[in-house]
Amino acid sequence: MINNITEKALEDKKKKISYNILAETLKMIDELAEITSCTRTQILDSILAPGIKFQTEYMIKMWKIWAKEKRYQEKTLQKKIKKLIKDTENFNKKWELNEMDTIMKSPTSSSNN
Repeated sequence: MINNITEKALEDKKKKISYNILAETLKMIDELAEITSCTRTQILDSILAPGIKFQTEYMIKMWKIWAKEKRYQEKTLQKKIKKLIKDTENFNKKWELNEMDTIMKSPTSSSNN
């Protein structure tokens, strides 16, 4: 009941997209949806936001490693890498992705007891 109310309240804010997905991945999503009595959309929503956070953190770490590598020491490459890092960090701030850590912590985790 609560899931239906929440879904209806968020419908106006959602945009429909088309996405080609591997059949096996879709089977996993459908199975997880069935186990949790959720919809595909709810499962995908719960996966995407943390996935974006993980991806941006990963990119920043990789670019910082590349910035130290000999093959990327050319001034123009260094400038591009620094811009990528800065732009991605600004993206994280804009969308408050760093705040997601606090949101996603379990209320029963040892750090919260």
